[in-house]
Amino acid sequence: MSTRERPREKKKPKKQTATEAVQEPPAARESTLESEKPVTATAVTRPTRPATQVTQVPTVEEGAVMQPSWGGPEDAGWMYLIPPQEQGRKSWSEEWGEFLLEWARARRVHVVSLGTFITESPFKDIFGKVDAFRLIAESLIEKGTGEWLDRRKKRLRVYWRPLEDWVDVIYKWALRTGQTLIDVKSLMIQETAQEFSTLPEKDLHRIVKMMVDRELAEWVDKKKGAVRIIV
Repeated sequence: MSTRERPREKKKPKKQTATEAVQEPPAARESTLESEKPVTATAVTRPTRPATQVTQVPTVEEGAVMQPSWGGPEDAGWMYLIPPQEQGRKSWSEEWGEFLLEWARARRVHVVSLGTFITESPFKDIFGKVDAFRLIAESLIEKGTGEWLDRRKKRLRVYWRPLEDWVDVIYKWALRTGQTLIDVKSLMIQETAQEFSTLPEKDLHRIVKMMVDRELAEWVDKKKGAVRIIV
């Protein structure tokens, strides 16, 4: 048999190497490389704290006259006369005392002077205003809602809200507005829209001390009445 007539041998298929077997197609490699690119850091914008909400305190407009439930002298003249009997004076002073607290709260007043009492309506319409002021004051003191601030009994501290309640009011306000550091002066000067801003400075010092005693705050500067609110 000639060389040309020799049957041709079938070539065996070339085996695929391990490297070629796992080689990824170009598109897959590009996708992988794309995912492996370093991520560029982007600036994170922190949410800003919402503006402090100011609680508006209902007050009586300047110049407006606040009348008791029994009305003025023309409506209930007997309420503007000090009763002669002791029992009558007691109930009379208690009713006027309750109204005085309402009047003081509406005006955010914590100290009532004799001078204010005898010149402000409707108190100025009472006959025997000086005696009336002291009778009403003693009635409040007996109930624990009043206190003389001087020996001459001309300045009366009225407690239309107990100091213990003021602790809760200021603490909740601090949490609500995010005020973690507070001091007596800032409460008086910077928060004039709040009821507590007109409290006597001495009482505000007592209130922040009570906050510390109740573990609602911790001292930052005891002399200045500065505390850090505990959340």
